[in-house]
Amino acid sequence: MGASNKRSELEDLAAELGEPRPVRRVGRPTAYSDEIAAEICEAVAEGLALYKAANERPHWPDRATIYRWADERPEFRERFARARELKAHLFVDEMPEIAADAIPTNEHIRLAELRIKTRQWVAPMLARNIYGQMPAQVSVANQINIESYARLVGEKLEALVERKELDAIDSASEDTSKV
Repeated sequence: MGASNKRSELEDLAAELGEPRPVRRVGRPTAYSDEIAAEICEAVAEGLALYKAANERPHWPDRATIYRWADERPEFRERFARARELKAHLFVDEMPEIAADAIPTNEHIRLAELRIKTRQWVAPMLARNIYGQMPAQVSVANQINIESYARLVGEKLEALVERKELDAIDSASEDTSKV
């Protein structure tokens, strides 16, 4: 017996006993709540996508309602705008880390470049007053070329390894010449 069958049986039994049937609310909440508004702003500031966060939290209203709240309520509009600015800061803060963590393989480098370019494109949209107008086209000339950087780091690591191997060979030859 499924949960919905049990529920309807309990409701039928309650009706037989003269209890009123509970009113079922269908859909997501639409009434403004300071608590939910604070949760929404916190999630946005932490970098979560609004559509994803709203879909994962059934106690939240849908995106259209959240945007309506921002249109109708100045206090929520200000908090929501500040949360989006904080999200932009987070995106900008993540870019050097993404570049530094890139593994020097084509796939990882391309993924890191895509993640950085996406953040470069989105940050000005979220906080124009801080990060300027969104460029019509992202210029690769002014960006850190992750592939070149990874190649340079790889070459330096190889040189260090080679130097240590040469030092080890020199040390070993010095030891044998003393004998």
